[in-house]
Amino acid sequence: MTTGRQRFLKCQRSGISGNDVAAVMGISPYKTPYRLWQEKTQKIKLADEKDTDQLHFDSVLKEIIAQEFSRRHEFQVQRRNRLYRKDIYLVANIDRYIVSKAAVLECKIADKFTRNLWGKESTNDIPVYCLTQLQYYMYVTGYKDSYLAVLIGDNEYHDYHIVYNADLAELLAERCINFWEKYVNTDTPPPAIDNKDILSMYNAAEGLSITANKHIVNAVKNLKKVRQEQRVLEDKEIKLEFEIKNYMSESDILLAPDGNKLATWKESASNHINAVSLQKKLPNVAELFSTQTITREFLLI
Repeated sequence: MTTGRQRFLKCQRSGISGNDVAAVMGISPYKTPYRLWQEKTQKIKLADEKDTDQLHFDSVLKEIIAQEFSRRHEFQVQRRNRLYRKDIYLVANIDRYIVSKAAVLECKIADKFTRNLWGKESTNDIPVYCLTQLQYYMYVTGYKDSYLAVLIGDNEYHDYHIVYNADLAELLAERCINFWEKYVNTDTPPPAIDNKDILSMYNAAEGLSITANKHIVNAVKNLKKVRQEQRVLEDKEIKLEFEIKNYMSESDILLAPDGNKLATWKESASNHINAVSLQKKLPNVAELFSTQTITREFLLI
């Protein structure tokens, strides 16, 4: 028998969900359009296909965030155990429904290192990938109001009010439908936008040669220049670090004349497996836990 989670994932594969919108637009910090295409065409597994501890605790924390939002605003919130669908390829699974407002509530858990991405409460100053998600949800569900509640670094709560923007929502829907029809239906990969995409697309070499055009010739020249500048900076970094460490000698902490901390150089212990020794002493064990990885190395000549 299939679980609710399995049914949800099956529906997710059948269309573009709210978590996919930023990837379609090329603005997601987590996923490129090419990676999304790989998931939708089932060339790779969805990142959350299996129930894990992370998914469990995400669910637990989202319930706490939803309760806190309800407490602060005195709004009744409900789970909606259903998948909304519109225009065939557009699907939405919202975190909570705000009964008295007929609005969407999205609950987020954010790392403390992303604190700078979140603006003042009760504004729409949120990360752009969250903004597109909420506009998309409102388009698919038909609700014209939404809120986002976020817990930052486990102890800092904020919530934001996002109203419907028809122009933006319709643009997002149009791009999502176009993505599905142009790339998923035809099994055609979208253009790569980073080196991980390139490596996944072209992970095997065929021993061929290709002649560079003027643009690529200039790109090679500029890359060589950038790498040379980078080496100069790395040399400077090494020399400056040596100078500071040599001055600190056996001290753990370096202080400025006014007492502020400038740097630390403390001991830290770590354990690692010496692969060379393991191969010599226990070759059978080493072979048992060894895997071959084939990749392509890019070199400038």
